[in-house]
Amino acid sequence: MEVEHWHKVSRIFNSAIELDAERRLDFVDEECGGNEALKAEVQALISAHESFDSFIDSPIGSEGRGEPVKSLQPGERIASFQILSHIGSGAMGEVYLAKDLRLNRHVAIKVLPPNSAIDEGSRKRFQREAQSAASLDHPNICTIHEIGEHSGFNFIVMQYV
Repeated sequence: MEVEHWHKVSRIFNSAIELDAERRLDFVDEECGGNEALKAEVQALISAHESFDSFIDSPIGSEGRGEPVKSLQPGERIASFQILSHIGSGAMGEVYLAKDLRLNRHVAIKVLPPNSAIDEGSRKRFQREAQSAASLDHPNICTIHEIGEHSGFNFIVMQYV
């Protein structure tokens, strides 16, 4: 894709998502000026953007099992790490800011939800993720400090950036 073309797609998309859904279609039609390929690209981006929220609402493994994903609360402990706050969610679980009580430092802890931990495939993918990241040494990749299991939670402790 040419740089100028991408800038145009990006500009139209970013302006369109700021508008309400009713006004968006007319805006995209007007901005694309009859260029159907450009219009299709922008509409595909808008469609993906609109479905993004529902895509990441719940971590993998939480669907169809009838049990909610347990979140950790500030003050709870996993091994020698005290949870301070929730940072975010992703496909493999929840990420928390925690304090390493042994070394008195802040760390990030990625936790595989207990309902996913019963799935051997999820546990193995989680372990491979930790092993892969731990084998790399690069300024743009966080350091893995520990991997473990505590009270039904599989977790990876990593550098907090």
